[in-house]
Amino acid sequence: MRTFQILSLILLTLSSCKEDTDTSFTIDYSESFDMPATFGIELATLTEEIVIATESADEYAANNTKASLIKSAKLSGVQIALTSPENEDFAFIKDLNVYLDHGGENQILIGSISDPTAGLALLTLSPENEDLKGYLNEPSLKLRIEYTSDDYTGVDRACSILCIFNVEATVE
Repeated sequence: MRTFQILSLILLTLSSCKEDTDTSFTIDYSESFDMPATFGIELATLTEEIVIATESADEYAANNTKASLIKSAKLSGVQIALTSPENEDFAFIKDLNVYLDHGGENQILIGSISDPTAGLALLTLSPENEDLKGYLNEPSLKLRIEYTSDDYTGVDRACSILCIFNVEATVE
């Protein structure tokens, strides 16, 4: 009888173990911003801080996970689109860097492009291979864009930025 109880206890324990399952999903964040006019003398120009609400808890819940189960969050893409003035392009850009900053953490480079092809109204930047899960768990992302230009542009340019994060997590 005692052997039966021990075997039953072992079987019960083993059958109640839940195997962790992993999931992978993307989270897209986008926001509009203005690129200030340039003077054509290759001085670095900074945009105003771009603040994007993350609402990460909702994104995690939709994917059956939560912040404490996130294994990694890396950028899979960063794009900047010129929305106004119409029929313009990014020919005035020489170099462009996108930085992520939040609270006590250091500002880090998350994407860049040098000498983009003339005629483009959409820039696809090379994302950095940084784990950004700590940033996604905050209420908002704060971006700064720094660029140099060798052309005079007398007007501000309206743009939008899209950041695509690939998230690896354990399912609840």
